[in-house]
Amino acid sequence: GDSSFPRSIFANPINPAICPVLAIAVQVMLRSFHPDGIHHALFPGNDQENRFSKDLASVLTALSETESAKLGAKKCDIGTHSIRKGE
Repeated sequence: GDSSFPRSIFANPINPAICPVLAIAVQVMLRSFHPDGIHHALFPGNDQENRFSKDLASVLTALSETESAKLGAKKCDIGTHSIRKGE
């Protein structure tokens, strides 16, 4: 679409729990063995950025104070822009 442009992602070999390359590999493997045999889009839907933003906000809201302290930033300072820019 009009808003499509190349994106770069990098592996995180030190912490596999937050590695985007591993997450995409798992997603691709799980989708390729779907029992119904129907092709499923890797990122389904038309408004992924908005959906991700809402999901991120709901996850941050559900964090306890102890979990929030481990983030290294205030919950109000975390958003999709900070993830994309690595801030």
